[in-house]
Amino acid sequence: MLLFPSMLFSITLGQKSAIWMMLISLAIVLLKRGKDFGAGLATGVLSIKPTLLFLLPLMMLKQRRWSFVSGVAVSASMIWTAAFCVMPLSVWSGFFSGLSSVGSYAENGGYRIDWSCNLMTLAYSLSPDNVTWAKWSICLPLALYVLYLLAVSRSDLNKPDFWLLVLCSTALLSPHFYHYDLCLLLVPMLWLWTTAFHRSIATFAMLAVGVVVAPELQEFMNIPTLPLLLLGIVSEIGLRERLELRSPSLQPT
Repeated sequence: MLLFPSMLFSITLGQKSAIWMMLISLAIVLLKRGKDFGAGLATGVLSIKPTLLFLLPLMMLKQRRWSFVSGVAVSASMIWTAAFCVMPLSVWSGFFSGLSSVGSYAENGGYRIDWSCNLMTLAYSLSPDNVTWAKWSICLPLALYVLYLLAVSRSDLNKPDFWLLVLCSTALLSPHFYHYDLCLLLVPMLWLWTTAFHRSIATFAMLAVGVVVAPELQEFMNIPTLPLLLLGIVSEIGLRERLELRSPSLQPT
């Protein structure tokens, strides 16, 4: 785990991604033990950072895991109710002001395009004159493609492919997702190690190298590495599912 660059960045930069990773791990363990409500309670803590949480409850609704969704709603509402009771109103005005501009996060000072993993990175890597055009002609179709893969996916949440698909899609569709949050993918990648060793190693190595070389590729070739790699992962999972449906003999025993 410590060899994964995203984990090292999370620790050295003082980010909370390792905590989010542990919460996802706890949720998976509880789900595998049939404790959906407890898994939802653990996952609801992620509402502190909504850009990581918005997709997983929707996928659980798709699978009709009502207890999980209820757990998320309970813990999230408790956290936010407590915050409203403690924080002064002046804080909330600034919070909602920032929330309203989350879609244009890349236009803020200090934004690191070489750290960014979402689809919007593809637009902002172009010249300023082409950003608006790219949002509609490049980012929107790709976002619909990712949503389509999620909608038709039949991955079992008791398998690592489900979590790899959901977490990679979360990174791509999130308005703000940096490379240090990719340590969330360590959970399904290490889980995949136990069932498909070569796929796990290939995914791990690809993302590790991608995070390291992203600044150089962005600077010299203006290529946003991380969203392209994540698109490749979700596409591979989607293609694998289609092939397994057509040829049951390809399914792992």
